Amino acid sequence: MTITGTTQSNLGYQNLIADSIFNFNIGDTFQYHDYGQSAINQWDEYFLSLTILTKNISTNGDTLLYTADRQTYNRNFSAPNLLVNYTHDTTTLIYPLSNYSYLNKLEEKIDSANFAIKGVFVDSRQTCGNNIWTKAVFTCLYNLSDSCLGILIDCTNTFNYANGLGMVSFDASTFYPVYTELIFYSKNGVSCGTPINFNQLLSVNEINKESFTLLNNPTNGILRIQTTIPESIITIREPSGKEIWHKTIKNTGLVELPLNVANGIYLLTVENQNNRTTKKLIVNNY
Repeated sequence: MTITGTTQSNLGYQNLIADSIFNFNIGDTFQYHDYGQSAINQWDEYFLSLTILTKNISTNGDTLLYTADRQTYNRNFSAPNLLVNYTHDTTTLIYPLSNYSYLNKLEEKIDSANFAIKGVFVDSRQTCGNNIWTKAVFTCLYNLSDSCLGILIDCTNTFNYANGLGMVSFDASTFYPVYTELIFYSKNGVSCGTPINFNQLLSVNEINKESFTLLNNPTNGILRIQTTIPESIITIREPSGKEIWHKTIKNTGLVELPLNVANGIYLLTVENQNNRTTKKLIVNNY
């Protein structure tokens, strides 16, 4: 394996370490979309925006400390109740680098303890039309068989980090979706994604979840939905916010739509005048 610096990252792997991952600058903005579902009629959606205001380093150089302007918008649905909350304040971000020392490891360094396996590896991801190096950290649960061999049960908890961006995604989805995505950032004059419009979020009502149901998720080329909404627009976006597909439907009941979209995880939004809801969509073309 070849390890190179940032100036020659095309020649091999570029290792990422904690102090570069969490190296933010004053004025940097990071915006996240978080979604978690625990039952058919119970979910939580969260939008977060952070803009760095101040930056300090502890005297021993181990801890990065920031203050940030913070906006949050949260929707919590537990049938039949929908709770909405918005806050705008200042918060403190603290990163003790020694607590993140596992991020300094190269790929394929594995630790195992207490029936869990933690792995770290370097990968290249497409972001804003460019490949950037990311550090992925995954955790797998396992059980011991009668022969004392470890049997993997689940490997769903995965964190991805990038230099100067911190955590860019988290996925703990099993039967229901649970994930966090960095959907917009502005750093050193470079912006990526679509910024969150909090004014629009505060003016939009939530479509009743029972009015629109995805019947096949994952889907494999045909999007099947059950809807009681007479007219609506369905839009599919990448986690970055880039729109890749949309369709207007006018009829209700069972609707089947051909979907020519590559395998991956997307955000599906259905809108009707001043109403909207967003769901996680998994495309898996066999």
